[in-house]
Amino acid sequence: SALKDQSSEKTIGYPSVGELTYSIFPEGNLFIHLNSLTQRGIEYGDLVEIAELIDDKTLYNLSKSKNHIIKI
Repeated sequence: SALKDQSSEKTIGYPSVGELTYSIFPEGNLFIHLNSLTQRGIEYGDLVEIAELIDDKTLYNLSKSKNHIIKI
C-alpha cells in the first residue's frame, strides 16, 4: 500500500504494485496486516489507499481460503 507523498512513477518510472493490482483486480479488497504496519512504524493514516486492517488470525484464515489473497 502506498504511503502519502510516495510516488513510484516519479522515483522509478513505473506504477506501484498497488496501482497494478487495482488495474488487474478492480473489484478486489485490500487488506493490511496490522502487525506489519506496527513493525514498520507506519500508522494507518499514513497510507494513501483505503484498506481493511486485519490481525494474525484473519490473515491466516484469508491465506487458507485461496479466494481472498494475492501474495506479492
